[in-house]
Amino acid sequence: MRLFIVGAVLVFVMVFSVQARAECDMERTFTKKCSMCHGKAGVGTSMAPALSGTEFIRSDAELIKETFLNGRSKKAKKYKKFVTPMPKYNFTDEEADCLVEYLKGL
Repeated sequence: MRLFIVGAVLVFVMVFSVQARAECDMERTFTKKCSMCHGKAGVGTSMAPALSGTEFIRSDAELIKETFLNGRSKKAKKYKKFVTPMPKYNFTDEEADCLVEYLKGL
């Protein structure tokens, strides 16, 4: 019985750790939602600025989250030379934290 309980606990922990890792797979999210404007690996394009290694990405995580959660358009737009406004995205808090972590690793 004790072995069964230990086994059940291990399965439970493994399932939730795999799920947490899957939720934090932001490379796929970046590729789908960000790379078309910011370029593969965040190197920038004619549509949006580079992210990889920039001062912005090295800055405060809350500022980064605020940018992709709220977007930047019209007067809030920072880079006027890019025609495309920064859209806002609906991410959970966990997804937003994971995306910031991914962006900081570019």
